[in-house]
Amino acid sequence: MKKTFLLPFSLLIIGAALLSCKKEYTCSCQQTYITTAYIQYGNYHPQSTISSSFKNTYKAKEDDARTSCKNFEKVAINTYGTGESQRTATETVVCELY
Repeated sequence: MKKTFLLPFSLLIIGAALLSCKKEYTCSCQQTYITTAYIQYGNYHPQSTISSSFKNTYKAKEDDARTSCKNFEKVAINTYGTGESQRTATETVVCELY
């Protein structure tokens, strides 16, 4: 009787342990930096866009990896200068876990 009870219980414990194992996840992020057009000291500077990407790898539970990945996301808007040399710089970072 004890053996029939212990076998399913042991399989349940092993199954739960396997499901909670840490796996490897990759966080892929796209960073974009946009500066509006402006004139400074009589020189015209057109709008510029700089884009880059980066990846991080996590060996963790999926929820922990997703939280770490989402911590990289941001939107920042800054204004520099005055008058016709005033420009706005917008930085965005969007990430995805896979």
